[in-house]
Amino acid sequence: MGLKKYTIIIMQEFNGNIKDFSKPRKGKIKQGYFYPKNPDKYMGDLTKIIYRSSWERSFLNFCDLSSDVLKYEIEPFSIKYLNPLTKRIHKYFIDFYVEFQSPDGIEKWLVEIKPIKHTQKPKRPKRQTAKSLKNFISAYKRYQMNMAKFKAATEFANLNGLKFDVVEVVNGQFKKINWKSSEHHK
Repeated sequence: MGLKKYTIIIMQEFNGNIKDFSKPRKGKIKQGYFYPKNPDKYMGDLTKIIYRSSWERSFLNFCDLSSDVLKYEIEPFSIKYLNPLTKRIHKYFIDFYVEFQSPDGIEKWLVEIKPIKHTQKPKRPKRQTAKSLKNFISAYKRYQMNMAKFKAATEFANLNGLKFDVVEVVNGQFKKINWKSSEHHK
């Protein structure tokens, strides 16, 4: 059963804010509050700039310091999507909204930060042990959910005059940023 059979319901949520109930946690994944050097560029509440990974923190730094980025916000709103595993509607909090200056004018983007392994279809393990199959099934479920989220974000962006991209993280470096500024390709 492919993802094409699912109808994605897209809707912007204005009530409820993830930053009011989901504070940074201590643990293996680096989370915390971000304090911008250029607060006038940030569109949201400066006291609630929360990053949920070191990759998000790096992207916040990029947005804050890049002369091409005019405005940005982390987790600005949610998009509803149909989870292909539960067949229920869930909220997907997009990682970033970014406005930047390109040679063609101002571009408005929705950006999701993901490690590359969460954006590619996992391969079935050659050696099928209980642990390797469990890991494969978990990775495949995550992949299916991410594809449903990305499809919803793409449709939402298209309906609202925005662009959407997934910025993959490979060995700690950003990859596949569609933006035209040379500053993005260093």
